[in-house]
Amino acid sequence: MPVAQLEASWPSNEIIKRVTKHMMRAAADEELLPMEWNKLVKELVQRSMRGYSHSCNESEWYYEIDLVPVLTMTALDILSTAKRIRVHPQAVEDIVRVECDDAVERCMIEKTMWDTAAAMFTDDKLRSKVWKCLSAAYWPALDEALASSMTRAHLQRPPQEDLRHVEEFMRAWIHDSMGRAWSALPSMNADGDSVLTEDLMCKLFQRLLVPMGEEHPFSCVSSDLTSRIGRPPHDWKFIRTAVRELVSGQAHGRGRKRKSNNQGGDWQGEKRKITGRPRKEVEADGEGAQAQGNPDRQPRCTSDEDCLGSSSDQLVRHNLNGQPADVYCITCWESFLQRNPSLEGDIVEDESLLDS
Repeated sequence: MPVAQLEASWPSNEIIKRVTKHMMRAAADEELLPMEWNKLVKELVQRSMRGYSHSCNESEWYYEIDLVPVLTMTALDILSTAKRIRVHPQAVEDIVRVECDDAVERCMIEKTMWDTAAAMFTDDKLRSKVWKCLSAAYWPALDEALASSMTRAHLQRPPQEDLRHVEEFMRAWIHDSMGRAWSALPSMNADGDSVLTEDLMCKLFQRLLVPMGEEHPFSCVSSDLTSRIGRPPHDWKFIRTAVRELVSGQAHGRGRKRKSNNQGGDWQGEKRKITGRPRKEVEADGEGAQAQGNPDRQPRCTSDEDCLGSSSDQLVRHNLNGQPADVYCITCWESFLQRNPSLEGDIVEDESLLDS
């Protein structure tokens, strides 16, 4: 649909410029050429959408414009001229559409998490930390729930099983994100009130469940999990159940200890396998008892106590205006990219060079 009338600040030629420049940059990247054709198409779309989303996601027309046709034509042109192979256009379009839809949905979910955190936390630092925790925990929880549901996708499964997958996702997201927040945030704010209460966490996830109201279909619970059973209601009782499980675990020392105003927390419970080495290995290195915040964080990550990654994470050096800058673990770096896709960085191939 025409989108110029939805833009109050940019003329039509500026919209075209902002939309196309990221595609042209991605299409000109010679790293694409050695790839298999389907991988090439995916990378082309992902690289195009990353910059485009960062540049235009605040515009009203961002969710209205359909980039599938132009990206399909671009991919077909690269395949025929640069790689000299012919692929059926429908096969290319199918990949492009899936990747475009995924990129737009990811952008919308990240923006919703940021807006929700902003609505509930007025302090800039608290807001940013809560968003980082929500984002870092969301995608692994979703991937795990989708993988679990796909293992039985070929079977005729009852609706109760779909509900179980939704509950698995929500429980993992709540426990992981709020467990991270528990260790990253101070226990009290400047007024002496608790920062993370049971009611606040329940309201946070109720907002994320129905961020645009009951009448709007969008939710941070993926439709891939709810297509057969529908989205849970705003007052879904399971949210409070999962939050109470988390609070009870914290009270009995089975989770991340809350970070006080003067001292970092310490992880004492079972570590999720996606976060790095088993706890016994960490303690064998003498790190477990001394670390503050995340005990298995990447020690070279500039995020320090707020590091979301693990000691086994690769490192990325921020490229700031063409100059090497701070070093972050890959987990923190990817969380930054979700908020600011225009960031540039280089994988650190030899960590010993950081000491020179």
